[in-house]
Amino acid sequence: AIEALSEEVLALRAQTENLTAHLEESRLLADHDGLCPVFNRRAFEREVRREIALAGRFHTPLSLIFLDLDRFKEVNDLFGHTVGDEVLLHVSAILTRHTRETDIVGRLGGDEFGIVLAQATEQDCLRKAGQLAQKIDELVVRDDSRSGDLIALADQAMFIEKARRKGSAPAPR
Repeated sequence: AIEALSEEVLALRAQTENLTAHLEESRLLADHDGLCPVFNRRAFEREVRREIALAGRFHTPLSLIFLDLDRFKEVNDLFGHTVGDEVLLHVSAILTRHTRETDIVGRLGGDEFGIVLAQATEQDCLRKAGQLAQKIDELVVRDDSRSGDLIALADQAMFIEKARRKGSAPAPR
């Protein structure tokens, strides 16, 4: 009976560890964007409220940067959504690489991002926004047809078909 009880305790421990791991994964998914490794809008807004409360309590500066990618729709239309997703991933990498570990980066939706800069004055914020804009402007979008990415090809074919149906492009041959 003791041996059976010991085996049951070991099985319950393993099950608890498994459930704890799944719970942590669920927490991560609930707070992070589905594509980019940054906070989603809900978590970002929660963190903004928390930082505002801390800045008010300790009378410290707090800054917020909003970024909207210019002509992002053109990237999706010309190169496909797969390339658009790659651009968003590169932008989020730039934002996280060029901000402090204590700064909060979030994707607010589509091509919009936000960054909370704790302990940052307006001048600090303007300087950082300029640096980030410059790094993002340096991104080059290329359509690598050698990749053989079927999703990208299907995406492009969809846009060609849409244009053909609207009468703005000839039928593919």
